[in-house]
Amino acid sequence: MKKLIITGASGLVGTELVYTVLNNSNYSLFLISTHPDILKEKYKSNSQITSLSIDELERKTENEFDCIVHLAFARSKDPEQLAKSLDYTRKILTIAKHIRIPSYINISSQSIYGDIHRPLWEEQMNAAPNYLYALGKYATELMTQLALQGTNTNWTNIRLASVIENARFVSVFVRNMIEGKPLNIVGGSQKCSFIDVQDVANAIYKVITMQDKIMYKEVYNLGTGIQTPIVEIANLVNRIGHEEYSLPLTSINIEQKDIHLDVGMDNRLFMKEFNWKPLYSIDDMIRSLFELHTGGHS
Repeated sequence: MKKLIITGASGLVGTELVYTVLNNSNYSLFLISTHPDILKEKYKSNSQITSLSIDELERKTENEFDCIVHLAFARSKDPEQLAKSLDYTRKILTIAKHIRIPSYINISSQSIYGDIHRPLWEEQMNAAPNYLYALGKYATELMTQLALQGTNTNWTNIRLASVIENARFVSVFVRNMIEGKPLNIVGGSQKCSFIDVQDVANAIYKVITMQDKIMYKEVYNLGTGIQTPIVEIANLVNRIGHEEYSLPLTSINIEQKDIHLDVGMDNRLFMKEFNWKPLYSIDDMIRSLFELHTGGHS
């Protein structure tokens, strides 16, 4: 039975990845969290799961593990929290080297591209992170390369698009629609690119299962490859809320302002290498947010 380590296992993507792996394999899962007791309680009836802190994992290095998926990283602007995340990455990479992990998957971010290139961004483009979180994520890529290049570990950095469930402004649109409030937009010309958390989990699972079949590239873009203007997102929320959830149409107010935001990655390399494609459209993602905020279809 293969043994898979997942850091950041209590987060949004980590939780979905756990369910995906459990539903599709008999892997033994070692879930690493800063709050392992919460995970122990959550999964207490599942014999496939062991929940640990990173310090507890360090004491289990005599075990033979097959793969590490490193998801843990603070979604924060706080320099102290970001520094702690980098130190956490250092610890997990030290463990990976010590146990000679066969496969290591670092989950990075599309934010490392910055704004010097016009989308869609391709993997060979220079990184240009322009804020602390993005710089921290790029640092994890460099740390991974430094620690594992030249070893027998099959490793990669996956630059992840924005996960729709974490997109605050889209959730605000949905909540406002439900509450009969207007959808307020500042700017209007911004282009975004999102991916559903279920697509993310299925994609990472694909990478895990291919560890013995292909030599990973150093970097992959994981997203839908589709950009959606923010005004179109507001119109979709209005239409789907009205037609599918019987909510009254609401007004869309646009405050004209020159805000530059043009986000999107080319995902063709990932799709080809792993024979994967996203299943959830932006319409589907908005429906999932309505389901989340209403508790089900009306």
